[in-house]
Amino acid sequence: MNFKRLFNLLFFLLFVQITSAQKVVDVEWIINPMDENSKNYHDISDSSEGLIAVNKRGDWGYIDKDGSVIIKPQFDEAFPFNNGYARVKKNGKYGFINKKGIIVIDIKYDMAYSFREGLCMVRNNNMFGYINEKGKVVIDIVYERIDPFHEGLARIRQNSKYGFINKRGEVVLSPTYDFLSDFSEGMAVATINNKVQYINKTGKKVIDRIFDNASPFNEGIAIVVNKGKYGLIEKHGNQILDFKYNQIQPFINEYAIVQLGSKFGYINRKGIEIIRPKYDNVTPFDKDIALVTYKKKKYYINPQDEEVLNYVKETKTQYSEGWRIVKEKNKFKYVNSKNERIRYTFDSVRNFNGGIAIVKYRGKWGIIKNPLEEWQEEEKITAEDIKRNSTQTIDDKLQIIWMNPNPDKEEKVYSDSELYTISVKVKGGEAIRKSDFKVYNNNDPVKKTKSGEWSLSGTTFDATIPLVDG
Repeated sequence: MNFKRLFNLLFFLLFVQITSAQKVVDVEWIINPMDENSKNYHDISDSSEGLIAVNKRGDWGYIDKDGSVIIKPQFDEAFPFNNGYARVKKNGKYGFINKKGIIVIDIKYDMAYSFREGLCMVRNNNMFGYINEKGKVVIDIVYERIDPFHEGLARIRQNSKYGFINKRGEVVLSPTYDFLSDFSEGMAVATINNKVQYINKTGKKVIDRIFDNASPFNEGIAIVVNKGKYGLIEKHGNQILDFKYNQIQPFINEYAIVQLGSKFGYINRKGIEIIRPKYDNVTPFDKDIALVTYKKKKYYINPQDEEVLNYVKETKTQYSEGWRIVKEKNKFKYVNSKNERIRYTFDSVRNFNGGIAIVKYRGKWGIIKNPLEEWQEEEKITAEDIKRNSTQTIDDKLQIIWMNPNPDKEEKVYSDSELYTISVKVKGGEAIRKSDFKVYNNNDPVKKTKSGEWSLSGTTFDATIPLVDG
């Protein structure tokens, strides 16, 4: 046996030993694509607010994390839930539903976007406007273009001219500009008759200079162009860096790439040239390391223009809820930090999220549960559940009826809304007359006030509300 063959044999035996030493972890299927009695879905989206959009024979609906159908498949498209609403499409139109599948905003728009700060951009007949969470049109659908709000204002376009409106739909700056940037640090770049200037939110010119082009301000600095050359100014219009470069790229952290002729270098935020333009190609600095090309040679440098020898770019191993994804021969598997792997090898996978992962196995989609106990999501009861199903009002006082399915465990009740939430202790499955109350908002406990009451979001209530036997 020659040396090469012996080496290959030893390598193979070592590989087998390492592979066989990798512990296999069993996993629980929530939706098992191998089970003939299981619901087979053609596609499954990521979980959002406890619900998962699924596609069955071209129709979309929602299931919960146990695989139970909550909203039967009936939509052309279904999007993630956000603050209790999900955008859906049916018969070519868009609207919104709640977690019960009830249409809360009519499915009548050519396009609807996601809600931001209580407002949603919609489009009908190629015109844009905004609606609120009740479906009321708060900004008329009359604009050729409307952008998200920045610093309280949204850019609009009407008759090919730009202006701004506020969240009440009032026109703050009439659409008379050839172009406007979004407001940044209280100023916007405005163009009229090919003249570029800076204005404030009243439309007043705030820098008494005209430029060929300009960028919005970023940490007090803006890139400006005059006669084809780039420079820097500060917020009062004073020149930080003269017009000398063919290009200045946006600052990333403390440095910006500059171009002079065909060569590249770097400047800092004071406009000081820290590395003269001499490189054929460069990348932005990342943690004070940049990759450059000089006379066809590639290497790494620091901001002092010194070559960094033996530098290996750090690649972080991305773990999600204790597992990372490993690809082998067009297949995927999950491996944890102990080098343990989940039993199956999949066609396609997504990261674990909320204690579950969506996977494709043998051409079919399924859902598995995270086998690591510390990542299994706690079952959460919401204040909405208690208020809807387990309360009654007696003598204008709220009476709470709650039967704890786990009598030895304190039950925590969560909410991220304005509703208050409580934590109820019960014994032996029977409600008791008094209980310690704990308030949670976004999973964070709220401190008790000196008056012995709990307070949250401006709402104050007595911490000794009596429980009623169920």
